[in-house]
Amino acid sequence: MSKAIKLARTSAKGGFNLFWGIAISSIISSLGIIIIARLLSPSDYGIYSIALIAPNLIKIFRDLGIDQSTIRYTAKYNEEKQKNNIKTVLTAATTFEIIFGTILSLITYLLADLIGNSIFNRPDIVPLIQLVSITVLADALLKTAQSAFTGYEKMKYHSFTLITHSIFKTGFMAIFVIAGFGVYGAIIGFTTASLLTGITAILLFYTKIYKQLQNQKN
Repeated sequence: MSKAIKLARTSAKGGFNLFWGIAISSIISSLGIIIIARLLSPSDYGIYSIALIAPNLIKIFRDLGIDQSTIRYTAKYNEEKQKNNIKTVLTAATTFEIIFGTILSLITYLLADLIGNSIFNRPDIVPLIQLVSITVLADALLKTAQSAFTGYEKMKYHSFTLITHSIFKTGFMAIFVIAGFGVYGAIIGFTTASLLTGITAILLFYTKIYKQLQNQKN
């Protein structure tokens, strides 16, 4: 019973930590959407939205169930105190996500001309899609770290990355648009925020989980 109570408390604490992260990040993101929509003209905001369609669709195919598997086996081996197995799972997941994310980013970049000209009949969005293509890799880094945080019961770090992403995205997009870069500023801001968040998340994952696993014996 004591084990069940401990598990329930851990789950409740983790759920609460994740809840406030989702809530705060959602509020910031909503404010960001309103701000950017007011800063951009309706046509520019439409172009910005169209440019994100292809990368966002490709991100759906990036996972292949790796995120859920990472959460499942990290939690399982953590419960069983099998630290070496956790390290193996996280190493494999991170390596796969980086390689596959890089490949998909490259594919997105190469398909930008086809997507912009042939599918949307909008040659003007081709360079925008090329700019934002790197966010596929950035998203892979972020999701890898978040999966590790969830499986390892470090929900506060998951929430931190959610909030950080929302702040970066709102801030950088607003700065570049206000600076006069228009829709390009919005895309540059979005891309910069995604990259910085992905790098921040993977560094946090390394220092708070992976590095500690390296220093522990099974």
